[in-house]
Amino acid sequence: MTFTCARWCTSALYLRALVHVGLENRQDNQAAVELLEQAVARDPKFAPAYAALGREYRTKAFIVDPKGKQWEEKALAAVENALSLDSELAEGYVARGYLLWSLANHYPHEKAVQDFQRA
Repeated sequence: MTFTCARWCTSALYLRALVHVGLENRQDNQAAVELLEQAVARDPKFAPAYAALGREYRTKAFIVDPKGKQWEEKALAAVENALSLDSELAEGYVARGYLLWSLANHYPHEKAVQDFQRA
């Protein structure tokens, strides 16, 4: 695989974001979202960044900013984008499973478990 500057820069942004992904506090969530948004802006076909962004939007929706109604919708769009780009992306199925399994979605255990098993 040949790495262009654009791909390298996108990968660097993604890797920097992973330090903050999943820590579920306002500061780390904001840092992760900013870096991941930059990554997908640079390379709109970088599926792992969309999956991580979906996970972080989910964190905003349910933990960091639960009053912000746009976050769950953004999370679903990011995860679906990741899976449309790479239908075998484990991170995408994990992110979708966590997003589905929520009070807002009435905890659809079977759907969430299917995504986790697919991952």
